[in-house]
Amino acid sequence: MKQFNPELKGTLGENLYKKNDSHPDMKGKCQIEGQEYNISGWLKEGKTGPFYSLSFSVKEDKPQAAPVGSKIIKPKQIADDFHNDEVPF
Repeated sequence: MKQFNPELKGTLGENLYKKNDSHPDMKGKCQIEGQEYNISGWLKEGKTGPFYSLSFSVKEDKPQAAPVGSKIIKPKQIADDFHNDEVPF
């Protein structure tokens, strides 16, 4: 079976989160030379008819959220716990 190669391929679809006219009408993603890009497209009217104006931006990795139910420990809490003289065993 032939393996899928995402290079120079992408997707573009309706932006379901558009809230005002400055937001893109279309959103998507693609891969060029191993780098992932976000695509934004605005529907515009030209002399010969409608067209999409596109913008490409490097896809940024979002910080991962802590798993549900996990406890976030702050640096001060770690220091306070370290200086606690009670030995639990």
